[in-house]
Amino acid sequence: MGLIIPNANIKLVIICALVFSFSIEFSQLYHAAWIDEIRSYKLAALVLGVGFQTSDLICYTVGVLFGALSETMLINKGRGISKGTNGTSLL
Repeated sequence: MGLIIPNANIKLVIICALVFSFSIEFSQLYHAAWIDEIRSYKLAALVLGVGFQTSDLICYTVGVLFGALSETMLINKGRGISKGTNGTSLL
């Protein structure tokens, strides 16, 4: 999502990434003949998934938060911002 909307606030990127990934996961609860036919192709099964798993939602959340934290740390490092022990900027 950060690549798709590069100038967006990190909170918006987090929300968009979670909504997108959760939508894909919840779509796996829907089993009409036409969508199951599409899912029968390997590439479509990789993108759309085949079965709903609650643990995937946890994994998506952890992954998105890890990515946001990593990006935030890289941005702050690029700006030369370091935090002191009391949370104030050292610069």
